[in-house]
Amino acid sequence: SVILAPWRHDPHCDHVAADAMARQVARIAGVAHLSYPVWGWTLPPDSLLPDEPLAGWRLDISEQLDAKRAAIVTHRSQYSNLITDDPTGFRLPANFIAIFTRPHEVFVRA
Repeated sequence: SVILAPWRHDPHCDHVAADAMARQVARIAGVAHLSYPVWGWTLPPDSLLPDEPLAGWRLDISEQLDAKRAAIVTHRSQYSNLITDDPTGFRLPANFIAIFTRPHEVFVRA
């Protein structure tokens, strides 16, 4: 009854594409579409977004937080030195990962 996808204003081309697909599928299927920010949390404070009404919700996930943290830890290639053949390779900074270990999720309906 609902499709979830990254937020359309995330500064990441894959997330913008996923949002566009989710919006289209939700429209065709006649179901709700909610977005969740990923990289959007890192937008500079002076970033201008299109003037559109937004509604959002916080979902309490405190009971699932230990499981979520355990899932994040399994993605070592994203934050650790697991990949050694490219010393300049991308790694998620600890302060960014901390955003996703809060006891709530945020969903937006544009």
